[in-house]
Amino acid sequence: YPVWETVTSSAWYEFKAGLPGFVFEGRYRPQKLAEEIKKAFALDFPATPHACIQFNYAWYRGAARHFGGKWGVAIYGQMAPNVIPLVFPHAYDEGAAYLWFWTSDHGHHVPYPEQKSITRALRDYERRHPRTTPPENPTAHAPIAIALPYGYHLDDYVLSRDSLWRKPEVMGLDVINAAGVPYRQVLRVALLEVVDCLNRNVPFDLVYWGDGELTGYQEIRFVREDATVEVSRPK
Repeated sequence: YPVWETVTSSAWYEFKAGLPGFVFEGRYRPQKLAEEIKKAFALDFPATPHACIQFNYAWYRGAARHFGGKWGVAIYGQMAPNVIPLVFPHAYDEGAAYLWFWTSDHGHHVPYPEQKSITRALRDYERRHPRTTPPENPTAHAPIAIALPYGYHLDDYVLSRDSLWRKPEVMGLDVINAAGVPYRQVLRVALLEVVDCLNRNVPFDLVYWGDGELTGYQEIRFVREDATVEVSRPK
C-alpha cells in the first residue's frame, strides 16, 4: 500500500524505508507557496499553478525514480480552485500511478458531484492522450536533477507549519550548518536552481545526494552544504 502524506519532501525517506508508493494529499496553493518562499528566502517564486505543481511533483518523481517506487496525487478540498483542473492531467502525463480524492470528512473533502466531473474530464483527457509508458515503469524521466544535501527538507509544509525550520532552538533556518553556512542560504540556492528550471520550462526532479548514486540524468546540480552548486553531466 502507498503512504498518503502531507509533507512533500518526505517522499525520499518514505521510499527508502521500504514503502512502495507515495501519494500527496493535495494541498496545492500557488500564491501561498510563493508568499512563504518570499518571506523565508527573499526570493520571487512564480505564483502559478504550473510552478506549484512542478515543484511538488519533482519531489515525488525524483524519489520514485531513485527507489523504483510509484507516486500519485490526491485532490483536496482546500486546494486552490485554479489548480484543480490541472492536477490529474499533469500527474497522468508525468507517470503517476495513483489519482485519488480526499473524501474523509466535511471540512476537507471534494463533493461527490465534483469528483465525477473531474473524473470524466480525466477520462476524456486519457482518450485524447494515450499513455506510452506502462504503469510498471510509471515515472517520467526529467533530464535534470537538483540534488539537495540529505536531510534538507524544502516544501510549503516545513516552511509554514510548526515543523523543522520553524523551531529555532532545534533547527531554525539561521542555524549554522557543519560547513559554516546558514541552512537558509543553502535552501535559497536550491530554490534558485528550481526557479531557473521553471523559467526555462525544463523538467527537473528534486532529490537528495549522499544516499546512493543518482543515475539516468543528463545533468545533476549538486547543492552543497557550503551553498555552492556543482554541476555534473554524466556520460
